[in-house]
Formats: sequence, structure tokens, C-alpha cells
Amino acid sequence: MARPKSEACNEPHDGASLMGMYDTINVPCPNCGKTAEFQTKSGPCNLDVYDLYNVPVDVLMDVNRHAPATCAACGTLFEVKFRVAVMEARSVIVARDAGSKGTS
Repeated sequence: MARPKSEACNEPHDGASLMGMYDTINVPCPNCGKTAEFQTKSGPCNLDVYDLYNVPVDVLMDVNRHAPATCAACGTLFEVKFRVAVMEARSVIVARDAGSKGTS
């Protein structure tokens, strides 16, 4: 049974083990540019492959789980450093009649 994309890969679905499921992020070596594959288990884990520059934030969060990586071409050890920009969030509090039940 396929898992909905909204579930995190570390959460069992219908009691089944999800071991072995991950997503891959292709990361260029900072020294020579050869691509290294980083595995992540923080996103949907559908065995999807992403480029470092177009990966969703939820997938990127666990990119360094096996870091540092060693470049197969030049031997450079490296990891990914990133910063998540938080967008401004606004909330509105709405009053409710004292006699109403539940939320609307």
C-alpha cells in the first residue's frame, strides 16, 4: 500500500516497517563539483531524488544524517550547511459567542 506523501518516513503506516525508505539529495562537492548522494529520512521517503538547489525544506532537514560525505573524485570531506528562512506569519483571533458550542 502506498503511503500518502504527507507522512514522515519514520512513522510506520498500517503497522508495516519502513526500514530502507529514504530520499536522495544530489550535492556537488565544494572542491571539484562531482555529485555525491546524501540520504535523508526527514521527508516523505518515496525514494525520490532531488538536486540540492530544488529540494523541499522537509526533505533537506536531515541531509547530514551520514555526514560528512567523501567525494569519490577528489577525497574531500564535506557536509551541507543551510539556513531555513522563516516567512512572516500572521494570526487573527476571532471572538466567539458565549452561547455557541464547538469551533466553527
